Amino acid sequence: MIDDVPRRNLTKEAEVSDLRCIKALWRAGSAAWAVPADWWAPAVDAMVLALHRGQSVDHACAALGGARARTGVGVAEGLRDLAALYASLGRAEPPLTALCAFASGWAEASFAPMAELTCDDPLSGLATPPYLRTRLAELYREAAAGGLSPGSSHRLVVVSLGVPPADPFVRIADLLRAAEVMRATFPGGDTLALMPPARVAALIRVRLAVRLTALRRSLRGLAAEVVAHRLPETLASAVRLTLPQTPPAPTSRGGGGNGAGGPDLRLSTMSDREKLLDEIKAKGVVHGRVVLSSGKEADYYVDLRRITLDGLAAPLVGRVLLDLTEDLGYEAVGGLTLGADPVATAMLHAAAARGQVLDAFVVRKEGKAHGLQRRIEGPDVAGRRVLAVEDTTTTGGSVLTAVTALREAGAIVVGIATIVHRGGDEKLAAAGLPYRTVFSLADLGLG
Repeated sequence: MIDDVPRRNLTKEAEVSDLRCIKALWRAGSAAWAVPADWWAPAVDAMVLALHRGQSVDHACAALGGARARTGVGVAEGLRDLAALYASLGRAEPPLTALCAFASGWAEASFAPMAELTCDDPLSGLATPPYLRTRLAELYREAAAGGLSPGSSHRLVVVSLGVPPADPFVRIADLLRAAEVMRATFPGGDTLALMPPARVAALIRVRLAVRLTALRRSLRGLAAEVVAHRLPETLASAVRLTLPQTPPAPTSRGGGGNGAGGPDLRLSTMSDREKLLDEIKAKGVVHGRVVLSSGKEADYYVDLRRITLDGLAAPLVGRVLLDLTEDLGYEAVGGLTLGADPVATAMLHAAAARGQVLDAFVVRKEGKAHGLQRRIEGPDVAGRRVLAVEDTTTTGGSVLTAVTALREAGAIVVGIATIVHRGGDEKLAAAGLPYRTVFSLADLGLG
């Protein structure tokens, strides 16, 4: 028996010898194997190596389960074989997490051929990735025939689950819950698809994007990220959104380096909105007696320049505001300098990261007396649908000044958006424009 193998310091040659020994004991213990020739698979070696080194065997067990399923081995035969491995090492039985991982891998591999042959995923009842890609191809052909852009009519909403739990059955349950929430949020015949291993997608019409807030609310507690992708110009780019995603390397503060030790924003178990709220509470709320630009006094100051100009927080601002205003259909974004400038820039870059084109502009407090004498800097806004933004709304005066200047320049103002709302309700209501805010003072613990 080799139950002390993981605790020995071995040379490479000794380790190889031990691995062969463990494998031989395992094979001998699994004497009832129906077809001896198909017992070995690369996953067998991975399993032995993980046990030998004292590492977690969950991933190796899942791979072994998948390998067994692909060779036609039943789940009972496969689990008996796994038990033989542990018995050969003098251990009573495989731990529950190993059994769950094996069963999960076996089930996923067993159902995969069925998913390719049908339009529906057998576990969730949602469409399969191949069907979703077929539906995208149809949409792009229809758009081309009508001279339209798919991005103007549809969005691909993707719910991505966070870091996998230790129990693979919990991940399956989370996926099924996300699928059910997606089905309840978009019940009108939209294409809903399960995209293994951890994503659910919905191909929806733009007018349904107003339901994204309800979707995020329903997914609270599920450690899920929701992203609404404007469909890119080409079908190939749209198809790439449906392919398995490789997590990016962790991001570090500051330039250069390999990112070691930085937070992995993509795999965070928090939504962008939740992460932004934490950033504001930690960096953007200053306590002490201050006089606001409106002339009012307060016991605290919400300094969102510390957020909108922060290397980690600013991208969150852009993504959150894009999601919040998804249904308004605008071509450019900006507001009264200075507070609105980094907000608009964050949204511009967030849109670019999603394959979208969004212009930004700056509204001066008054027109220049020299040069082109423009009050609105940046791309021309005349005749274009624009969104007016600011970081904090206290009276509504600043953003409504920008709205007036934009209308004078011939822009079509479709709405107003802010990160934190403090007041100005009457003025904003009188403006007659859709008004969106990410947080209230109560959200910040200041109400």
